[in-house]
Amino acid sequence: MIKESHEHRIQSMNEMEKRFAELTNKYAPCLLEALKPTLSPLELMICTRAEKRLNAGRWYDCWGIPESAIDFKWILQEEGVSTEQQLLALAILWYHDSGYPPNLKSEEYADVDMREFHMREGTLHFIQDLCHIRREEGPYLFTRREIANAADTLIQHDDKFLGNKSIHSDLFGTFLDGDTIFIPSFVSMYKDFLSRYGRPQSETNPHDMKGEEFLAMRQCYFFRPGEEESYHQKIRITPATEEKFEKKRLPVKFETTKKVIAAHMLARTQECEQGLFEYATNGDWNQFRPHAVEYFEKSIEAVAQGRSYDALKFELEHTPR
Repeated sequence: MIKESHEHRIQSMNEMEKRFAELTNKYAPCLLEALKPTLSPLELMICTRAEKRLNAGRWYDCWGIPESAIDFKWILQEEGVSTEQQLLALAILWYHDSGYPPNLKSEEYADVDMREFHMREGTLHFIQDLCHIRREEGPYLFTRREIANAADTLIQHDDKFLGNKSIHSDLFGTFLDGDTIFIPSFVSMYKDFLSRYGRPQSETNPHDMKGEEFLAMRQCYFFRPGEEESYHQKIRITPATEEKFEKKRLPVKFETTKKVIAAHMLARTQECEQGLFEYATNGDWNQFRPHAVEYFEKSIEAVAQGRSYDALKFELEHTPR
């Protein structure tokens, strides 16, 4: 009976992930079209070229990259990053995951060989699409040194998941913040929960987490023990979770990045209290769908304000506390 129950739950979660992907892809073009008028001519040039690559890759990147770009641009501006460095960092963000092939299972994208492949392919896409592009006034979009620095970042940007968390350049550290803010976002968290962490235990999956356990693990990605409290987090890092997950902690460069991460985590915590992770555990798409629709629609409305929906909803004016 237990085996049959697990098989039924896995089947339900598979179906829910499929429907979640379909709904995400329905709203993703709307998000991008809302974003384009807010971009500078050079940013739009990059976005338009990257869009074709993203549409040919993973189902969640066509939403996740534009949403991350919105908050990443705000982070860079708030932190006083130069205009030229902002443009290069944003270009890297648009292209860094363009090397993934389509139509794999979500958990397959976390495979070591796949991470290796997509870093190589994404670097190639960046160079193919942007190396020879010129600005209207004549010079190339990026200098040869900027192209080299971007390629150096792209070719090893996921090494943090392969055991190497060293920051080898200022540009690399800046870009990583833009990459990291996707992890606690709505689409990222639920696709990870549905495809891996919320699934029944098996020989290939040791997790079977409840929603609050999953969120507690994610807190360890971003905050040190006690630090999460200063960012108004309700789910705290305990000695047990710290011991278990401290090796997953990711480098974060900017204070403003921590604010965006904290807003995402507060949003997911609120959703956990509302039962969304329980719906995901049970593969209950009918209960989950209205919340997803609201999130997508509110996110598209928020674009004009230059922030993600989560960041606007949980604005943290006095952090750390």
